[in-house]
Amino acid sequence: MSIVQLIDNLGAFVASALEQSGLRPLNDGGVLLGAEFVDDTRAPNSIVFVPVRTQFGPPLAVSAGGNSAPTNGTPFRTRARPRHSRAPVVEVHVWGAATPTNPRDDYDVTEYLAETVVRCAYLLASLANTRPGQGTWVDQRDTSGQKSKLGHYFVFELELRGPVVDQPVNFVPPGTRMVPTLNVTPLTNTQ
Repeated sequence: MSIVQLIDNLGAFVASALEQSGLRPLNDGGVLLGAEFVDDTRAPNSIVFVPVRTQFGPPLAVSAGGNSAPTNGTPFRTRARPRHSRAPVVEVHVWGAATPTNPRDDYDVTEYLAETVVRCAYLLASLANTRPGQGTWVDQRDTSGQKSKLGHYFVFELELRGPVVDQPVNFVPPGTRMVPTLNVTPLTNTQ
């Protein structure tokens, strides 16, 4: 799955979870992808994913039941096999503000937005394949250019591990016999 597909799926899940929570919806209509969306002209509530690196590794375990273990009705032998794992790491930029605004409640809303991203990533990928990293309250640093603004700004890293697969293998198992069937339609006289 490409990074765009991965973030689109995660973003749709996050937007749905926030809608159900009763929180003010994301200002941009959903989660955004790319560093070009990280700037001071955005407004809260906002979530932006910025890809920063990708780590490749050994394949992830897929099944303890052997090659014939079915998954969702598809035998293992006809599914794409994992060859390696890929772990894209994204910076998640979260800008949250309470309604009505209150500096103390702004922290809660910003944390809730960040935790919703982590929770949704876990539900989509499973705990073994999702790893949140360290976070920073960017607007609270001594070097922050703007100390008084609407809401709070939090950035953390999120690793989303997944398989790199080959093409599905379609083969006929040994011992299978082919029995041809011939359907014959008689011709009629067309004169």
